[in-house]
Amino acid sequence: MRRRSPRAARILGLIFLIVGLSGQVVAGVLAIRTKLWLDNAVATSGTVTELDRRRSRKSTTYAEHVRFTDAAGAEHEFISGLSTSHPYSVGAVVPVRYDPNDPTSASIDTAFRNWFVPGLIFVMALVFTGIGFSIRLKK
Repeated sequence: MRRRSPRAARILGLIFLIVGLSGQVVAGVLAIRTKLWLDNAVATSGTVTELDRRRSRKSTTYAEHVRFTDAAGAEHEFISGLSTSHPYSVGAVVPVRYDPNDPTSASIDTAFRNWFVPGLIFVMALVFTGIGFSIRLKK
């Protein structure tokens, strides 16, 4: 097996560090945006009306269609942005948050669904940063 030169290893480590640190910044921005959105969003409940099936080669996931009524009495429907293998069933009442200035901006209001994307990006960024540091520190 061919060994990498120390220079190539340093460059590879630097790439991992840049990707990792950039990912941490992106995760931080997404977390701040999520927090601000949650602070300004209105809580209500909605009903799952339908499930969208999404198939890949290895699994099937579902995204819920949710109907809710805003504070003005208007009905709105949205499709969950996160599809899962364990969706809420049709007819289930779910917690919803929506933007009062734009009720089309709505989501199912659970900690997992609210924080999954920023959390996943942050964890992946930490892994990249750790790999970058470990490569850069090796002599």
